[in-house]
Amino acid sequence: MVAKENTEYASADAILYNKDMTTLICCPSGRTDDVVVPGGVIAIGRNAFEACAKLYAIELPASTTSVGNEAFKLCTSLESLTCMSVVPPTVEWNDPFLGIDVETCKLIVPEQSVAAYSEADGWKKFTNNIMSSIETVDAAGSDAPHRRWIGLDGTVYNHRPTNGIYIEYAPGKAPRKVVLRSTNELR
Repeated sequence: MVAKENTEYASADAILYNKDMTTLICCPSGRTDDVVVPGGVIAIGRNAFEACAKLYAIELPASTTSVGNEAFKLCTSLESLTCMSVVPPTVEWNDPFLGIDVETCKLIVPEQSVAAYSEADGWKKFTNNIMSSIETVDAAGSDAPHRRWIGLDGTVYNHRPTNGIYIEYAPGKAPRKVVLRSTNELR
């Protein structure tokens, strides 16, 4: 935790940022909770998530415009990387995704940006797994007595599925995007 009077750095959710919270500098490598980077962050620094081998999901805000060299190096367990920026952030010359299995990790982006990410330097490595984010969800049927799950491919489940990203409909609650681990544990 960074002291509030520190003139150079700030922290939020145990992650280190520059003082004005526009650059994410470092996420602790032992982090196990999914990371949702706060809005207003425009840059993901060099090696920012390096060796965060226990992260399953990272979400970058729409304000993100650049991703540093080897920013996600060795995030070997990453199952989903969501980037809400309509324009694909620029990436530094070396591979920011080194060590991510781009054949299995899903890149989730705004619906209108799928083609742009498929062609953008660095991001196009995910071509087989670039998917649109779900920005609005029809809540019809959310008052059903049991939870329902909808996969990114449109498959509806009346029981908790395993391993992946789903939209959960629960009685009396707003739909939400969730990531399920193979242990069926909600995060």
